[in-house]
Amino acid sequence: MKRYALIVGIGEYKYLTDLSKPAGDAQAVHDLLLAHGNFDSIELLQNQNATRQRLFNALEKILLQQGNTQDVLIYFTGHGFTAGPSKYSQQGYLSTYDCQVELDDKQIVGASKAIPFQDLNGLIAEANLSSLVMLLDCCHSGYFIEQALVQKGLTTAFSQEGYFLSAACRSFEVARAKRVEDHSIYTGALLAALGRKDEPKITALSVHQYIAERLKRSGQEAIYYGYGGDLELVSYRAVPEIAKTTPDVCPYQGLYAFDRDTQEYFYGRRDEVIDLRQKLDQCNFVPVVGPSGMGKSSVVRAGLLPRLEERGWQVLIMKPDDEPMGRLRRAIKDWLETQNHMPRRKQQTLVQIFDDQDLVAWANALPGGDRLLLVVDQFEEVFTQRKEKETEEQQRLPDEQSRFIQQILAVSDLPESRLKIVTTMRSDFLDLWLATGQPPKVVQRQTVYLGPLQDQNLNDAIVKPAQTQGYDIGPGLLELILNDVEAEPNSLPLLEFALSELWKCRDVEQRLLTAAAYRQMQGLKGALNKRAEDEYEKLLETEQKRIRQVCLALVRIGRDEKDTRRRRLKTELLALGTNDVDKETIQYVIDGFVAGRLLVTDGDETSGYVDIAHEALMAGWQRFAHWRQENRDQRRLVQRLEDAREEWVSKGKNEKYLLQGGLLEEWRGLDAPLRETLLPQGELRSFFALSDEQEQANAAALQRTLDALQLKERADRVNNKLNNFGQYTVEATLEALDMVGDSLQRFNQTVKTPAQDVLQRAWSKIRERLTLEGHSGLVNAVAFSPEGDRIVSGSADNTLRLWDREGNPIGEPLQGHS
Repeated sequence: MKRYALIVGIGEYKYLTDLSKPAGDAQAVHDLLLAHGNFDSIELLQNQNATRQRLFNALEKILLQQGNTQDVLIYFTGHGFTAGPSKYSQQGYLSTYDCQVELDDKQIVGASKAIPFQDLNGLIAEANLSSLVMLLDCCHSGYFIEQALVQKGLTTAFSQEGYFLSAACRSFEVARAKRVEDHSIYTGALLAALGRKDEPKITALSVHQYIAERLKRSGQEAIYYGYGGDLELVSYRAVPEIAKTTPDVCPYQGLYAFDRDTQEYFYGRRDEVIDLRQKLDQCNFVPVVGPSGMGKSSVVRAGLLPRLEERGWQVLIMKPDDEPMGRLRRAIKDWLETQNHMPRRKQQTLVQIFDDQDLVAWANALPGGDRLLLVVDQFEEVFTQRKEKETEEQQRLPDEQSRFIQQILAVSDLPESRLKIVTTMRSDFLDLWLATGQPPKVVQRQTVYLGPLQDQNLNDAIVKPAQTQGYDIGPGLLELILNDVEAEPNSLPLLEFALSELWKCRDVEQRLLTAAAYRQMQGLKGALNKRAEDEYEKLLETEQKRIRQVCLALVRIGRDEKDTRRRRLKTELLALGTNDVDKETIQYVIDGFVAGRLLVTDGDETSGYVDIAHEALMAGWQRFAHWRQENRDQRRLVQRLEDAREEWVSKGKNEKYLLQGGLLEEWRGLDAPLRETLLPQGELRSFFALSDEQEQANAAALQRTLDALQLKERADRVNNKLNNFGQYTVEATLEALDMVGDSLQRFNQTVKTPAQDVLQRAWSKIRERLTLEGHSGLVNAVAFSPEGDRIVSGSADNTLRLWDREGNPIGEPLQGHS
């Protein structure tokens, strides 16, 4: 039977008063249940992560799961309150991080973005679970239990083991905490009740009895409501003797690299580590090269570094990203700050030497002492960050990447250098590396090449980590794994991930990893895909769309099938959202996949990076592999657009570096819905829009220039006709009138000077050709009919007269006008 738990602790609030205990209380409950509750999954929401939307989604997900074989436990601690215009219309609420309340003379009369007890009732009424335990540590929490509504919902919702609801206080009471205590009164008693290791099994009823006794004379009374059997919360069964001497720590690393902390579980690369150490004794620069999935980072971090540090070496580790020189400077500065024996002024001088000169000058300026190793992990990032141009031949490394490579190579020629360098790089980037002018000796003599694990080395990597924890490989399992490895090229990351998943299914009593468990988790290829799918299926539909966005943003689509991982700042990924809710959802799915060990993060919320745990995820998760095949050419367009924007920013947002030409035309050629999908609201879309606007403005300006030239040419032709002694005066006049209309149309209702001049000159050239005789006063208005066959004239003699085009009168004058 599956067991799930949701633990919520909100001590920080966006609009309400902060509380000192809830975050720590929730963490303590989470840790205790994780260790002794035998739960299949425990979700922890704290502070900013517990917004109204996220908390309600989590409640909905855990209570409305499909099937009826789940046991569910929910713990909440934070603000609780009642609201309503009078005591007769009060409703109870659980406060969320972004909750707001409406006050009327200090009385809460309304709330927004809170979780009403009534909604919680509704979810419980729809639940189809085996059992439910709910523990509420908040003010007025008894309001939830004392409402008749909840009893009605529970009666129909549970038909098997039952339910147990516990509240820290009555509906009219507040939940208390003492400053001198680590936990609130209720949660402190709860933790003590759950932590009684002398009891083999701790049940819900025994917990309530313990809490009720502890809360006597505390100013609050814990109450409960239950039905059915006495539900088990935690257990402390006897642990086999062998486990007391060998703690059960997973010795396999999944998609993560081995490092100093996990070196005791790292097997199978002894010869390569020895080769690496020997080459470092002979030269300053040693590249470690191999296909993706060969464990290059593990060889360096878990194999080489601990042995060098035992000999007194110091180590700097960096990844190039898109600013390798900047990353190198930060690594150097961070290392200097750890040199407590070095005066502050000397540290600043060394940083200045690096800034003003180069890495060689910095290495030569280092004071005498232990040797120093610079590790450049994932060196291929230097090449994946190159700008994508219109053709392959136009591609080149940016200046910063070229300078970074030159400075590293320069160190390799230093005699008696204190500084040495090791890089790790995928072998499919070897051609690009050679194209930078690598000296033959580096390629031929200094490089350590990693191939697949084979024979006894492969056996050791599978068997010996488990043996460090007192476990054996069960009958038939090793043969199954070896067959799968042989059938799957570059399978080391898949193997390590499958073994880490197999560890979760280990037979604790027999101390075995079994073939049956391996088959059930779908073997080598199925393990990673199954884990990723499990994490994906936990998400709501909107959250699934967001994790798709995040995963694709962490990949750089290459030509053909040559895709690479791409670390991104958390802030860049959050910018994929168009509002706060979107950003919270993106942060939530990132956190979930990090907890599932499929993504990794470093740094803080504003400056940290997010990365795929290993490139094996890109192909090993079938859904992800399918995503990468969708709109590949268009996604490469996105990357080229990103490159162009980065250059525009680096040039001070000079309009000369806005997008133009063929790339802009390709973007315009995309279907609008696809363009909207590929370019969500944000800086990239703004860059495209700004580039599009500028090109259209430039095109319009060019068209206006051409129009002005054409107008000038027409004016010259008309003037030539007017100069021909009046022979073409009428024709020229008509063309001048046409030029006026053309100017109005092309130049925003403006008559340009050439049209004005030629029209004025034409008027001055016109001579009288037709005389209208018959008016006795001044003629002050004349008009042609639309067909041009009639003329009407108006005169100061208060008459209108009608004429044919030859000047002959038609009919009698029209009189009566004043």
